[in-house]
Amino acid sequence: MSVFKKIAAVQAALAKQGISKDQTNSFDKYKFRGIDDVYNSLAPIMAEHKLVVIPNVESYTTETFQTSAGKPSIMVRATVRYVLVDAEDDSSTSALVVGEASDRGDKAMNKALSAAYKLMAFQVFCIPTEAESRDSEEESIEHTVKLMGAAEIASLRDWLSKTNTDEAAFCEWQKVKSLETMQLERYAPALAALQRKEQRLSEEYAKQEAMTAESLGNGQ
Repeated sequence: MSVFKKIAAVQAALAKQGISKDQTNSFDKYKFRGIDDVYNSLAPIMAEHKLVVIPNVESYTTETFQTSAGKPSIMVRATVRYVLVDAEDDSSTSALVVGEASDRGDKAMNKALSAAYKLMAFQVFCIPTEAESRDSEEESIEHTVKLMGAAEIASLRDWLSKTNTDEAAFCEWQKVKSLETMQLERYAPALAALQRKEQRLSEEYAKQEAMTAESLGNGQ
């Protein structure tokens, strides 16, 4: 039997029982199927048909942002290739999916991998459910505010040094605790302000030099 026949056999078994959405997201009040629900339903059927799934994380990205409540959070996007293997004849196929999740602690990667596995399982095995709704284990977070990255922070610090601007005073003017908590959308205006200040300082210095030279000329 080939791996595709094994996948079809698992599909047939899941078509009879499905996976119901028994869990509730307390933040947005919607039903979803958790990763444990998927594992508990798939594990015995896959074991019976000797079908194995092997995950391989091909790439991932991380991004720091602020929630609508102003709290820092981390977003992870993981690209995972799942290899499905027939344990009896070693035939195999694979499914490439992207899992995305955010967390205010250190669980963003775990959530992203859980999301990727569920997506693979739902699409490969066509797992039915009784009603349509989102399948997410994480709280819904508004990804409306992104923080500056290391490059933007370094750039502003360079211009602060060029213009002899105190960083604490600059942060107070921007109404942020530190450059690390400054929103990305405010980077361009802040940089432009520092560049204008540098231009004014250069013009003032040039005027002073001209006045000094004129004074010395008159003195002769």
